[in-house]
Amino acid sequence: MSEVRNRKSGSQEKFIPRPLTSDFRHGTSEPRPQTSDMRPLISVFLISTFLFILLLTDSFTYAEKVIRIRGSSTVQPIATIAARVFGKKHNLRILVEGGGSTKGVQDAGEGLVDIGTASRDIYPDEKKRYRDIIAHTIAYDGIAIIVNAKNPIDGITSKQIIDLYTGKIKNWKELGGPDMSVRLVSKDFGRSTLDLFIEHFKLEVAKKDNLMYYRVKGESGYSPVGAIVVGQNSEAIVEVSRERGAIGYVSIGAAERAERKLGKIKRIKIDGIEPTRENVKNKTYPIIRPLNLIPSGDVERFIEFLLSPQGQNIVKNLDYIPIK
Repeated sequence: MSEVRNRKSGSQEKFIPRPLTSDFRHGTSEPRPQTSDMRPLISVFLISTFLFILLLTDSFTYAEKVIRIRGSSTVQPIATIAARVFGKKHNLRILVEGGGSTKGVQDAGEGLVDIGTASRDIYPDEKKRYRDIIAHTIAYDGIAIIVNAKNPIDGITSKQIIDLYTGKIKNWKELGGPDMSVRLVSKDFGRSTLDLFIEHFKLEVAKKDNLMYYRVKGESGYSPVGAIVVGQNSEAIVEVSRERGAIGYVSIGAAERAERKLGKIKRIKIDGIEPTRENVKNKTYPIIRPLNLIPSGDVERFIEFLLSPQGQNIVKNLDYIPIK
C-alpha cells in the first residue's frame, strides 16, 4: 500500500484512496458530495406553491369581478353616484353606462348586465319576452320642454307643441316670439323620453337620413321638417343651448341641473303648468314617468341602498323625485 510522509513529524501515515465520481469538471476528477434524498421535500414545495398560486388567482379573480349597470341616460346620474358610494363602502367595482331604456331592459332580460335601468315601465311585449324581469322604482321624473335661454317664449300649449313638431309652425313669431326659424331636436329610438313624448301628444315618428319626422297618429303624411336626432339628455341640452331657435324635450331633473349650472337653456310651461319637481310630486304636471332598476344578478343590496334614506337623498340632490 502506498505511504506518504508527514512533513512536520517525519512519521508515515497511510493514504486511503476514495472512490471518484464520473463527473469531470475542467478535466479533473472531484469527489461527489454525500447528500440525502431531497425528492420528498421538493414534492411538498411544489404542491404548496401550486395551492398558493391557486388561492391567489381565485382572490384576484374575485377582486376583478364587477357589477355592470346599463340603460337609461336619465337614471345614469343616480346610478353613477350610488355606485361610487356603495362600491367604496363594500369594496366593489361598479360600471355604469347609458344606452337607453330599451337597451337596459333588453340587456337585463338577456343577462348581459347585472342591472338594467329604464325611465319608463316595462312594456307588455318585453314582459312576455323576458318573463322573469321585475322593475324596482327608485324615483320619479317628468319630461320638460326646453328652449334657448335667449328665447322670450316662456310657455306654450299642447296643441302648439304638436304643431311645432309636425311642421305646421315653422317660425317663433307665429307664437308671439321673435322672427327666427324653429329648430327641432328629437330623442332617438330606444329612448324612453321619445316614447313618452309621442305617447302623450299622440304622435308617430319615422327616421330618415339621421333626421326624425313627426306626424299626428293616424294621419297619412309626416312633417316636411326633420328634427335633429340625439341620444342622451345632455346632447339635447347642448343642441338647444347652441341655437336660439331650438326646442327640445328632456328629463326635468337634467333640465334643472343644466339651468342652474349653465344658464343657456330654460324650461317652459305646458298649458300653464311649470315643469318642476313639486308639480311632478303632486301629479299636476302632465308628463310623468318612473325611474326603474331591473335586476339580473345578485344585486338586492344595491337596490336596498337606493331605497334607503341615503340613496333617496342622492335622488333628491340630483333634482329627481324620491319615492320615500
